Amino acid sequence: MLDKVPKLFDAAWKRVRRASAFMKVVYLLLLVVVVAALLQLVPFANRLSTMFGHMSTEAQSVVFVAMLAGFIVFAMFGWKQAQGVESVSGELAKTKEELEVARQDAKLANERWDHLLSVESRGKLWQREWVGDRPNFVQKGHRKTHFLTVINLKGGVGKTTLAANLAAVYGSGKEPLRVLLVDIDFQGTLGDMSVDRPLVLLQRQHDGFVGRLLTTPTPDPALLARLTVPMNRVPSAKVILSNDALELDEFQLQARFFVDQKEDPRFRFLTHFHRAEVFEAFDLVIFDCPPRVTTSVVNALFCSDHVLIPTRMDSGSIDAVPRTLKWLQSLGTLCPAVVVGVVASHVRQRGGKSVGADKKSYDELRELVKSGGGGDTLFQAVVPTSPLVTDPKRGIVAATSGGREVFAAVAAELRQRMMK
Repeated sequence: MLDKVPKLFDAAWKRVRRASAFMKVVYLLLLVVVVAALLQLVPFANRLSTMFGHMSTEAQSVVFVAMLAGFIVFAMFGWKQAQGVESVSGELAKTKEELEVARQDAKLANERWDHLLSVESRGKLWQREWVGDRPNFVQKGHRKTHFLTVINLKGGVGKTTLAANLAAVYGSGKEPLRVLLVDIDFQGTLGDMSVDRPLVLLQRQHDGFVGRLLTTPTPDPALLARLTVPMNRVPSAKVILSNDALELDEFQLQARFFVDQKEDPRFRFLTHFHRAEVFEAFDLVIFDCPPRVTTSVVNALFCSDHVLIPTRMDSGSIDAVPRTLKWLQSLGTLCPAVVVGVVASHVRQRGGKSVGADKKSYDELRELVKSGGGGDTLFQAVVPTSPLVTDPKRGIVAATSGGREVFAAVAAELRQRMMK
């Protein structure tokens, strides 16, 4: 037991060192009291010895036994305290070791995660080779339906306006095409522009939005039919709406694919759209994309034949075109869609020709498209600046005779290019 005494003193000293300033003062006062008591111990011991000598033998035996018992109890208590301190110290040391191991594991995991992010953030996630059976991409020679993706990795360039009005041009007139317009931007701007509000609310009640196509891995013709709603003032065109729930669906699918290559979400649209039911019902399917790379965007590209890139004439929008072209090229052979062209939008014209800064921007855009790998794909036709285009309250302007003329030239050139 005596070997435990130094540990007791060591534990007491550590306790004093860790104590607050107030408690240190208290401990100092206690030490002074103990020292003072020890100084009085010798006179007190003499008096106690004299008193003990006058006691009977029996009384002396009782006192001796009581003192011995007290010493034993005190020693046992001290020993247990020492054991407790030793046990706690051992557990603390073990905990520190486990914490250090956990820190090292966390550091290694973070380094691996950062490495993965650095790789995937450069666009490698969507370029992975597929594992298992890939849904069948039906070649154009075996169907009459064309699939077009309207995309630019910058917002505010007129993608939704162009997609909706192209659908209106093709879906009206003397020989209308049967058009399906698919909104894959969770903001849902296309629905607000092209579909009556009561129909939007009805689809909301029945969860009739495009996200259902992503979360349903197997083809379901009945589901596709439930998702389509009529387009305003365009009898032969229909729309599949989007809502903000699409963002969560896309993120969950992307996260699963990030950690498990077998959880491949890139061909869900291909599964649903490259089917006989769609080929029989529609002549043209147009995907309206958000200004970012999402699961839906990749799905649209992987089941499309053509890509159309609209841009405004400001420098920020023009600079985004080669960036978009570069990303499309990075998809390689996984993406069957080819760039059908780049369309200049909101161009100031006089007498049918671009004027001022927009003429210079148009020439700059042509060179950027060529140097960016897009070849000579810049459209000759442009979408001119017009109150019909810039006023969002007008919605689908191409459904009217005056508005149709704004987009007619671009629609004609696009149709000619798609038919090649």
